[in-house]
This record gives sequence, C-alpha cells and structure tokens, in this order.
Amino acid sequence: MARLVEERARAVTEAGAAGRGLPDIDRLADRREALSRRVAILETSAGTGPLLVAAEEAEMVLLGRFAQTRRVGPEAEPVPVLVDNALTAFPRHEKWRLLDLLARLGEASQVVYLTDDEETLEWARSRSVNGGVSLLTPDPEVALA
Repeated sequence: MARLVEERARAVTEAGAAGRGLPDIDRLADRREALSRRVAILETSAGTGPLLVAAEEAEMVLLGRFAQTRRVGPEAEPVPVLVDNALTAFPRHEKWRLLDLLARLGEASQVVYLTDDEETLEWARSRSVNGGVSLLTPDPEVALA
C-alpha cells in the first residue's frame, strides 16, 4: 500500500513538473485576440485592410469610382476599371446585387473583377450563360506548371 501511495505521489509530482513547461493557453489566446484587433485597427487607419461598410455605402463608392472613369484624358474616353476581390465580405444576396450593379456599369466601361471567392464565381457562371458576363478561369495544367 505504501508503495502505491509513493508511486501516485511521484506521478503527481511528474505531472506538475510537465505542466509547468506548457504555455498558458488562455493567456496566449487573449494576446492573439488583442493583436488581431490592433492589426485590424491599423489596417483600417492605413486604408489597406477590409473596411466594413454597408452594401448601400459600397454601392455609392462603386458609382463614384465609375463616374471618375467615364471621362478621362483629352478625348474624354472611359477607362477600364479593375476590381480586386472587393465584395467578398458581403453576404451572398448583397454581393450578388452589387455584382449585378458592376455588370450594368460594365456596359459603359470595361470591368475586370479578380476573385477566388466561390460565391462570386458562381454568380459569374450564372451570368456568363446568357453572354452578359465573360468568365475567364486559369487553366489548371498551366497553373500547376
């Protein structure tokens, strides 16, 4: 019996020693969350991070950007508009509404929308059937080379 108590005490001591070498997971999670919030604040203030805006505000921004591109240069010609994954943060129904707006705006100015967002690709596939939108996807064999 004494031997059993001695072995149990040794096991408890060893377990305690092993636990001292482990990091405090809760503390690390709190630090990570704080750093994530700080990075988001810095990105937003620098204009490089995701700006969380309402779909109506995004619509106004898109209309304003397209208005700026309609009459450029001495010949007042429209220039192509390049959009890089700007709508991925929106819920599907709002994203599709904004993409439909881009398609309508694309009737007056060329629009190139770059994305790997599956919902946006689904929208493009559905619109490319009737020829309203052209969808270009990379050739998997070329992409792997």
